Parts: sequence; C-alpha cells; structure tokens
Amino acid sequence: MRKNVLIVIFAMFFMVGCGSINNVEVKKSSPVEISKAVTSLKTYDWNHARIKNKVPVRYFGNAPIVVQNEKYIFYPKEGNKVVRVDKRKKDEKIIYEFPLSKEKGVGVHLTLGENIIFFEHEGNIVSSDYNGDNVVEIISNSKMKKRLSKEIEDLEDFCEIYAIHYYKKNLYFISRFNIYEYDMKTEKITRLADDVYEACFCGNMLYCAYYSWTALCEVNLSTHKKKRIRGKETNIKEVKNTGAVKYYRGLMEVDNQFYYVRRQNAARPAIYQYCKNGKDKKIYEYEVSPGMDFDEIPVCDSSKIACAYTDREDGEHKAMIYDIKARTLKKTDLSGERFNYDFIIENLVFYWKGDSDYISCFSYE
Repeated sequence: MRKNVLIVIFAMFFMVGCGSINNVEVKKSSPVEISKAVTSLKTYDWNHARIKNKVPVRYFGNAPIVVQNEKYIFYPKEGNKVVRVDKRKKDEKIIYEFPLSKEKGVGVHLTLGENIIFFEHEGNIVSSDYNGDNVVEIISNSKMKKRLSKEIEDLEDFCEIYAIHYYKKNLYFISRFNIYEYDMKTEKITRLADDVYEACFCGNMLYCAYYSWTALCEVNLSTHKKKRIRGKETNIKEVKNTGAVKYYRGLMEVDNQFYYVRRQNAARPAIYQYCKNGKDKKIYEYEVSPGMDFDEIPVCDSSKIACAYTDREDGEHKAMIYDIKARTLKKTDLSGERFNYDFIIENLVFYWKGDSDYISCFSYE
C-alpha cells in the first residue's frame, strides 16, 4: 500500500514537473515569435525602395548605401530623400529631404554617428537625430566647393562626393578620388590621400587602395602621414608583363585586423590578413581560373568578402562568399545580366542593371 502511494505521488510530481517544463518552453519561444514580426533587412520589401543608381564603384567597403542600427534601417529614396524604417513598428518615415538636383546621377550618401545620422547631397552635409529633428548644417556646398577647388581644377558647379564615413568622431569623404578628413571640432578639412579607389579604417589607420588598385597605402589618422605599404604605383600601359601586376581590392576590417583581396592575372584571387612585418597571411584562395574576370564585393557590417565572376562554361554570373570569422564558403548564382554588384548586407545582394535608374536586390539564400 505504501509503495502504491509513493508511485502515485511520484507520478503526480512528474506530471506537474512536465507541466512546468512546458510552461517554460512557451515563455522561451515567445521572444522568437516576436522577433519574426520585427522588420529586418531580410524581410523589408526593397522592391519599392527606389534607391537611385549612382556611382558604380565602391569606396568605403563598410559604408554602403543602406545603414542600420538596432532600432532603425536608413536608406536614400529617389536620390534626394532619407527614409527611416522602424524595425518593430514597421513604419517608414522620410526624415530629411534635399531639393531635387539638376545633375544626373546625384544622390544622397549616409553614415551613422553617435545618436545622429549624417546626410550628403551635392556637397552639402547635414546631420540630424534619428527622428529627423535637430538638423545641423555641417558644411554647405559653397564652402565645400571653395575648399576642394584648391586641389580639383575642373570642379564643376556642384561638388561630387562619392561616399562619406564617420569614424572616431570625425567625418571622412571622397571626392574625385581624393579622400578628406573633416574635423568635427575645428571644421578643418584635410586631404589625406589622392587617387583613392577604395578605403578602410582599422585602429588609428586609414588604408587605401590607389593608383588603379595597384598599391596600398596607410595614413596615420593622428599625424596624417601617408606611406605606401604594398604594391607599386604602376602605369599599366608602361608594363610589358601585365600578368605580373598585383591588384589590391576588397578592403575590410574584421576584429581590428585589416584584410584585402590580392589578385593578378597569372594567379587566383586570395584574401590576405595584413601584417606589418611584410609577411601577410593568406586566409583563403578563391577557386577561380586565372585570368577570369571577377570583382570583390565586401559584405557590409560583417566579416565576409564575396568574389563575383562569370562562369566561362555556361556564361552565368556567380559568387563565392567567404566568411573570414567562420572560415566558411557559400556559393550562389547571381541574377541579372550586369556584372556590377554594389554591396551585400547579410544575405542580400544589392546590384544595378544598365537599363535601370534604381538599384535592385535579391537574397542568395
């Protein structure tokens, strides 16, 4: 009898225990259900974003057209508007609008600061909070033009800025392949390097691919001293053996380490980790036939670099996306007939076609 009572009590305890476990599981699963309802880059409908196609060349690998933080996604719309998407409320709001430009191809560039966002349009740089309030003019087109005309002889009626970036409480922008630092305290503009095709910040250094990607230089952000660290300032037309020329692209910072992609016609493109002792570490070598046309696409806000190429057998556009942190490779087909793919965020490829004024987007997963 006593044994039967113990069995009943144990059974009752087990049933209550299972009920408790089930209740805990429900509580644990509820945040997952909420997170599914949150708008993200992957779930946002980019088909109606209408992001103007501007310059088909990357400049800051980690500063794309679309920027985000934990609460919001920001992107330029129709070439003169800045849109904020609330990830939880799912609503869209135009937080700033520039007058329409008369110049074809001019758009808005964005970069996030500390609790503020910066916008650039036709050489005018302004900032606001995330609601579009507390607008501050950082520099006007006229002041920008007056400053840049000292170094750019053929400066036209508007100042063509290719990209802007906020780093360590200062603004940086590229105009006509010159990279400048705008000191937020003194309002002083300093040219750091010329002939810049791509740039990346790491530690207290600015790394630039210049001279048509045949060389790398570093600029100390404290002293502004520039030094060539890899490659040569080579005029390709004067080189007899062009297959020996090395190109440096796909600049990226990961965990405070600087990475780049090096290629030459006689070898496969490979990702390297920069080492100051001159012995750069090869991280990964893409399985692409030597001499094949390809392009590196930095995957923004991430540790990935994509190698886009055209398959010689079927003529299809494809990409191999390598994750530097995870040491993994993802292969995918690329849509569209154009070879120009601007950037990738998470699993979204943003690209442009020759017959469209707007950037398109698709998921590779």
